[in-house]
Amino acid sequence: MGATGEQPTLLVIAGPNGSGKSTLRRWLEAQGIALPDHIDPDEIASGLDGDDARRTREAQRIADERRARFVSEARSFSFETVLSHPSKIAFMREAQAAGYYIILYYVAIADPLVNVARVADRVAKGGHDVPEEKIRARYQRSMSLLAEAARAADRVYVFDNSGCGGERRLCVAIEEGRLPTLEPNQPGWVRKFLIEPLTTEAAP
Repeated sequence: MGATGEQPTLLVIAGPNGSGKSTLRRWLEAQGIALPDHIDPDEIASGLDGDDARRTREAQRIADERRARFVSEARSFSFETVLSHPSKIAFMREAQAAGYYIILYYVAIADPLVNVARVADRVAKGGHDVPEEKIRARYQRSMSLLAEAARAADRVYVFDNSGCGGERRLCVAIEEGRLPTLEPNQPGWVRKFLIEPLTTEAAP
C-alpha cells in the first residue's frame, strides 16, 4: 500500500505499434485519468545513446526495472506496452497478486497496413521508427494476447482507432467482472480477439 493506505493502481496502456497509445495517454490525461509515474520505453529510448537496437534493449531493461521497483514500493503508476509478449500479462498478474487494482486501456486498428503507414508518418515527423516486419508480427501477437490481458485486469476499456481522422472509438468497457456484449457495430477484430474468447470461455 502507498503512504495513504489506499490500494495502488496500475494503468496499462496497450496496443500494436502505430495504434495511438501515446495519443490515448494524452487524451486520458486531459480527462483527468492519469498517474504521476508513467513508464514509456519509447520515451526512455529517446534519451539514450547508440543504435536503435541497442537503445530499444536498454530502454526495455530500464522500464522493467522501474516497474518492478514501483510494485515493491506499492506505488501507483502506468506504463505503455505493445503487449506482444506474455511476460507483460505475467507482470499484470504479479501486480494484482501484490494488491494492485489494474485497469487496461487497449487501442488497435483493424488493418496492420494502417499501423505501418502511421509509423512511417510518425518517422517523417521526427518520431521513432519500427521495422515493418516487426510491426506486422507484433500486431498479430498483441491481438492474440488481448483476451488474456483482459482476464488479468479489473477493468478493461477497448478502443478502435481505425478512423481516417484518427478519432478513436470506445468499443467495449468491462467493469465489475461483467462480460462484454456482442454489438452489431463492433469492429471485427474486437469480436474475434476479445468478445468471442471471453464469452466462449464463460459459456456452460
